[in-house]
Amino acid sequence: MARVFFNYEMDEYVYENEILDAYCEALKKDPSSYRTTSFEDFINNCLDVNGGDLIELKATMETKLRDYYMRVFPADDLGEDLNATATFQDLIKALICHRDVYEVFGVGDSIIRERMFAQLSFILDCEYDDIYHLWLK
Repeated sequence: MARVFFNYEMDEYVYENEILDAYCEALKKDPSSYRTTSFEDFINNCLDVNGGDLIELKATMETKLRDYYMRVFPADDLGEDLNATATFQDLIKALICHRDVYEVFGVGDSIIRERMFAQLSFILDCEYDDIYHLWLK
């Protein structure tokens, strides 16, 4: 599965192949400046820990929803109110069993739901619409 990042300045998810495209474009524009920069170095320079705008998403089905959300969206105060023990596994179980996902979250916020569904779709390697339509049933 491809690595996934979140660009918090643009509020969007970015796949590794999209970063590779940007790297290739940068190489075309100024080949000399990137002669000694590997693709991995390019990614590392874009990460928030190095002053960039990207956070690498390493969430799995066992990742706690609250931990994930507060890491990726630290400015959203509702993150603190999320269920501290619920995982992405709990979320997919709720969707499959047609339970209220807001009970899993511990908050009733549609933006949080959309962000959690987006991350779940990345973890499961499926389309966001697949998760969304499962929720609508």
